[in-house]
Amino acid sequence: MQGRQADVFISVYGPLVGEITHQQQIRLFDFSYREKKDYAKGVYSRNSANLPKALTWDQVDIKIRDVFVDTIFQGNQTARAMVKIMAENGTRKDIIDYLKNDLFQSRDPQRLSLRLNYLR
Repeated sequence: MQGRQADVFISVYGPLVGEITHQQQIRLFDFSYREKKDYAKGVYSRNSANLPKALTWDQVDIKIRDVFVDTIFQGNQTARAMVKIMAENGTRKDIIDYLKNDLFQSRDPQRLSLRLNYLR
């Protein structure tokens, strides 16, 4: 459930349920993260399918995968370019350079800084 459908659900059922517990928040995050991770894996697979000698998703450095999932979660406008770097066995430094030079990433300096530090 998302968008308008989620808004309606919250406005109707929110007052009946009240706030969710910390544990429920964690479970909700875990569920949504798994969903985004699966979606990001699909984006990677579709965009790397025609690249020669492309790494499989599982062969990509775990920290690079994590950052890719996060960019997808936040809306990655240039995912295809990032996938190309990843699929061609790009290093963390290659991804750092990509992120630093991507106009869309620079729109959220705090998140960009967190991603760069995670990759270092």
